[in-house]
Amino acid sequence: MFAKVVRVGPAHNGNGSKAAREEAMTMDASAHGLRFLGTREYQEGDRLLVSFEPTASAPWPTASETAARVLRIQARPDSAALAVTIVREA
Repeated sequence: MFAKVVRVGPAHNGNGSKAAREEAMTMDASAHGLRFLGTREYQEGDRLLVSFEPTASAPWPTASETAARVLRIQARPDSAALAVTIVREA
């Protein structure tokens, strides 16, 4: 799989509106989730919204944003970025 640009961010910020998204690069992707390199700090269990531009590059069928949950976060020894694994929510 080639790395793809993905936009991710918390489903909501503290006041109930959408929070700003970060652009990140995918590392792996499957029909159920993906792993990306990001610079924001996420917590396991966080709910995120994920989108791809263009949507045709998405690893799963989507019209716009897809809800996902953070499954795992791994520090990268060679970078300040974090490897974040997420799973799609039904």
